[in-house]
Amino acid sequence: MADTRDQILTTAFKLFFEKGYKEVTMSELVKETGLSKGAFYHYFSSKEELYNVTLEKYIGSYIQNFSLDYDENLTLRENLIQLFSRFAYITTELKETLHKKEFGMANYLLFLQEAMKKEEFKDKLVTYNIRFYEEISRWIEIAKKRNEIDKDLDSVILAKHLASLMKGMTVLYSFGQGMEPLADTFNEIINQFFNYLEQ
Repeated sequence: MADTRDQILTTAFKLFFEKGYKEVTMSELVKETGLSKGAFYHYFSSKEELYNVTLEKYIGSYIQNFSLDYDENLTLRENLIQLFSRFAYITTELKETLHKKEFGMANYLLFLQEAMKKEEFKDKLVTYNIRFYEEISRWIEIAKKRNEIDKDLDSVILAKHLASLMKGMTVLYSFGQGMEPLADTFNEIINQFFNYLEQ
């Protein structure tokens, strides 16, 4: 039963991503899963319900469970490399779920635009972004106390720089820019970034 439910969710995610919520019909969803109407409606009674569960599985759960724990045994540079690697893994996993070499800018923006109309999802995204900046700023303060980086650097601004790097590279990778694995690219970026900070 879990396999059937997951099959429906994966199919729904692909269709919602490629066409947008409004353009996808229940008939199309049923047809694409290969299930009978009865079997399909046993799991989901409406498109809205299916959309909400799909958003939670493929986006919401990642946001909510994304670890921002700081390992005291590692430097800031090493902690950030691990953080970016986790982010790279999620991006790669989503691409594989969609079976796409690239997401496509139009699809990505349409998907986010529709998702942000859901207050619960929007609240989760806002909360996550606030938590991200707060936690990375805290990491930077720890690094300053350890003399890993310049103490005069603005922690909040630096956290925003790092977030922009991470999210910007993830978006580019999602659109098929760059052939090397995203985690490797993040490694190179973080190392070069810290070479400047530590000069």
